[in-house]
Amino acid sequence: MLEFCRLNNQLKIYLNINKSSIAPMLLVCAMICSNICLAQILDDTTKLMYGPNTTRYTTLIDIKQLNENWHHPDTSLYDFHKFTDYRSQQFLITDLGTVGTAITSIWPEKIDEIGTESGFNVYNAYFKKPTCIKFYDTQSPYSYFKGVIGGKGRTMLNAALSRNIRPAWNFGGDFRMLTIDKQINGTGRGDRRANGMAYDFYTHAYLFDSLYRVVASFSRMNHVVDESAGLQPLINDDYFEEDSMQVWLSNAESRDLRINYHLYHHAQVLPNLAIFHEFDQLNQVNYYTALLNESELAYYTAYNIPILHRTDTTMDRYLYRTFENNLGVKTSINGFYLTGSYRHRLLHLGSKYLVPTIIHEHYLNAQSMYRQGNFKIMLDAQYGLQGNYSFRGEAEFMGLTASVQHAKSLPSWQSQEQFGNHVEWYHDWEMPISTIVSANYLLRRGRWSLRPGIHAALNQQFIYYTTEDSSPFAPVFPAQSDSTLSTITPTLEVGMQFLKHFRLTVQGRYAIQNNTARLLNEVPMIFVNTNLHYQRHIFKDKLHFQVGVDAHYQSTYFGRGYQPILQNYFVQRTFKLPSFYLIDFYLSLRIGRARLFLKAVNVLNNEYFAAPIYLGQRRVIDAGFNWMFFD
Repeated sequence: MLEFCRLNNQLKIYLNINKSSIAPMLLVCAMICSNICLAQILDDTTKLMYGPNTTRYTTLIDIKQLNENWHHPDTSLYDFHKFTDYRSQQFLITDLGTVGTAITSIWPEKIDEIGTESGFNVYNAYFKKPTCIKFYDTQSPYSYFKGVIGGKGRTMLNAALSRNIRPAWNFGGDFRMLTIDKQINGTGRGDRRANGMAYDFYTHAYLFDSLYRVVASFSRMNHVVDESAGLQPLINDDYFEEDSMQVWLSNAESRDLRINYHLYHHAQVLPNLAIFHEFDQLNQVNYYTALLNESELAYYTAYNIPILHRTDTTMDRYLYRTFENNLGVKTSINGFYLTGSYRHRLLHLGSKYLVPTIIHEHYLNAQSMYRQGNFKIMLDAQYGLQGNYSFRGEAEFMGLTASVQHAKSLPSWQSQEQFGNHVEWYHDWEMPISTIVSANYLLRRGRWSLRPGIHAALNQQFIYYTTEDSSPFAPVFPAQSDSTLSTITPTLEVGMQFLKHFRLTVQGRYAIQNNTARLLNEVPMIFVNTNLHYQRHIFKDKLHFQVGVDAHYQSTYFGRGYQPILQNYFVQRTFKLPSFYLIDFYLSLRIGRARLFLKAVNVLNNEYFAAPIYLGQRRVIDAGFNWMFFD
């Protein structure tokens, strides 16, 4: 695999090749060679002919809606310095304080899949789904490199290459890697907390005078995390004493391996009528391995976690495999889009100690959308023959954005059935029901902008993970609520530009929850993000820079704990996360087609908890770059 190291203050790159890394290494080598060997393409005035405006991309969602909605590569400095999910998502998610660790949303979310999901979702953010892949149309070979060299052994690399083989046929690929050292109890550089590698290949083409279009992609992710189970409690409850910090586990590991094959194609049989077929296969394997020696057994004993099979080593493995076929028709006339389809899901579920299970799911889908200028309205309905369903609507008009979803979904496989070296349960839960409503309105007046909004979530028959009597020292298991959870969150964003080059943006959220929601899915009552920056162009617009400060504050609440054996978060009521604030300083530059940033994270070195018994990131200095090539 590819790793970075510092040697004599120079950045060196060394390769350790194994079979699993041959494909991504070839992709990276192809990107490098294409830019070294090919000369710049110039016209007679020696000016570059190709650039961001001659390269464009679309997404699978736009392609499926017969919507030629093309985008150009992002060259702005807006939020360029926010390279971690925690900060780029405006702190609305939480992890375990370190890049690459398990991620979950703090606020209730919409339902993407009403069918049976695996339940192993904490590493979803590191996997690129087919709907997130960018399908390019390039007039010249296009590639980009993005790298981050962070303090305390935190390194990330993204690379991409895309080119049109023919005017109507494009092929490309992406490569992503992260290597994150342990921030606590590490033995030195290279003692990894998280190690992830992912890549994808894709192609799309028009055939037969654009009457037939095909899109295909392949994605793979191998994400490995060294599980610590958090900090051991100290006698004086001061978790921030550097010399006394001790984690529970040092020989436990989680791994999430995913491979996805996706194919979509449609044929236009009449001027405004097309038939389509979509195939998707996902193989997801989740591992939890741990040594059960004397020092490690202290964790399992303290938390009363049973050992059901092997007493020397835990080697749990869960396989979740889906095959999906979606067949339908669609039409588009004068901005109006309509589709109808039948979808079949075949699931293969199994683990080391469970008998394999095969499940068939059947769905009828319908979607309509109308777009005219800045007005858009979309309605989507799914009905499953198992009794699950989803109704969703979205609207945009004159600064107003609104959405609503009402869904009844099948319980996850993990919550229904689990049998490993430390857990065993079998349930037949009722299908949970959720209603999510959100709306906001953007008002601009000169140098001011105002965006009031609201986000409301109602959850019935809510499935969650907890412990007996919410005790911290007890095994984690799933449960279902017979009461409704209500979370209503008014939001407000205020923006102001002043002194020509300064801009201030403040975003605030205030959460109102009923008693059941506070007990089972509590969120911070007060949540504030602020950005103040100075931005301008100098040297005849050759250099564009932005220097600024980001600040975040959230109030105290009972955040969810994390159980590494399940790779899942759970409700706890014993460890209240104190309120905290974070301040980051950054400098971002754009010179030609290169962007760079230098950033001081948590510059005041505030001590805080990202999750119960998991410390947040201490002060570090990070640097990163992004460079695009169009030749």
